Amino acid sequence: MTDTFNVGTTSLTGTIPSEIGQMSEMSSWLYLDSTKMTGTMPTELGMLTLLSQGLYLATTAISGTMPTE
Repeated sequence: MTDTFNVGTTSLTGTIPSEIGQMSEMSSWLYLDSTKMTGTMPTELGMLTLLSQGLYLATTAISGTMPTE
């Protein structure tokens, strides 16, 4: 099981891929902050139901609401 996925403070560009939902075993943090990512949040983010600490998207150009399903 992966606790944390951190690509924050990188030069990562593009959108959050829908495949992010395949990381459903992640149990702590998902850091995508301070990147050059854009677009909307894919509905597959709603599959990350085990995230106990949070999703960190500060200083990105990602928009939309957090999916619940």
